[in-house]
Amino acid sequence: MLTIETRQTVLEETAGSRRRLEQRLHVPIRHFAYPDGRFDEATVSVLAEAGYRFGYTTCLHRHPDYPLLTIPRKFMWEHSCTHALGGFSPSIMSCQAHRAFEMLTGCDQNHDGRLASPVSFPLDPQIAGN
Repeated sequence: MLTIETRQTVLEETAGSRRRLEQRLHVPIRHFAYPDGRFDEATVSVLAEAGYRFGYTTCLHRHPDYPLLTIPRKFMWEHSCTHALGGFSPSIMSCQAHRAFEMLTGCDQNHDGRLASPVSFPLDPQIAGN
């Protein structure tokens, strides 16, 4: 995980990877997906220094100075939208797409810094018990 590495190691990993990919593919590399979706203040600033324009995380927090380097994405596993009998469930898919299940768990990452509040979704009063 980049969040447990030194600043120099993170810079070598991110800038070095970007440089090697650009040399081999002959196209600019602007996008980065954080390993395991994890990032912190130092990692985001190094990513900016390494020249990335977009960074994707599985967390809903955004960095106020680098919102394009902390773009939330939804990670879906096989069978994450199936009902009890194993078929596709549009209702469960909708809940997954709107992150309804995540409202109960919150973020378990330590971001070490000033991050914007996580993106929130309004609760249906019936679901909230009101």
